[in-house]
Amino acid sequence: MRVNNHCHAKRKSGRIRRVKYWQTALVIFASLCATVALPDDFKTIDGKEYENVEVNRVEPDGIVVITFSCAIVKIPFNELSPEIKRKYGYNPQAAAAYSAEQSEQQGALAQQRKADGGPAVAIGGSPVSSSQVKLYWTDDSIKEDTFELQRADGGSGATPQCGRFVTIQTSFPPNTIGFNDTGLPKSHWYCCCLRAFNGGGNSSWSNSVLVRTN
Repeated sequence: MRVNNHCHAKRKSGRIRRVKYWQTALVIFASLCATVALPDDFKTIDGKEYENVEVNRVEPDGIVVITFSCAIVKIPFNELSPEIKRKYGYNPQAAAAYSAEQSEQQGALAQQRKADGGPAVAIGGSPVSSSQVKLYWTDDSIKEDTFELQRADGGSGATPQCGRFVTIQTSFPPNTIGFNDTGLPKSHWYCCCLRAFNGGGNSSWSNSVLVRTN
């Protein structure tokens, strides 16, 4: 997989085929808030470092950044220093309310996925440009250390035919919630899926999302 400097291209349109309610909600979560795009370095209170990242957006309970390797990571404010909290306008009451709302919504989505017979890890996707797609996910299975992301080529025809899945990324930073997949051919289909890992093992594979470059 080629990683280039087009991780932050502006989103033009989105499409997910055979959408269920919880998959629609993934799209909504992924599109919240405008891009801030401020280069910065972050170090959490337990020593995790995120260097030369771009701030994508600031949510009440954390900062969403894009790394050099195109991973989309949410750093919770409760893992950051008082100085960083002040710089980005942290409000404990707003953060608590927002976190409670998000937990309730994600819990409802997890129950819906379970009722649908879906996986604990759910992935969605949308096109960004003629050479880039954006993937985003939620994980209800384990407290993950990282994810394994796989992609299958679906061709460029009117009806996608996804072939063999190949692992394209296994070294995501902690708290990763998405990935900008770049350097792709124009008007090309891909099927993508992932699973979570921690010291105790791995989750089951997610659903497979079908996404096409513009």
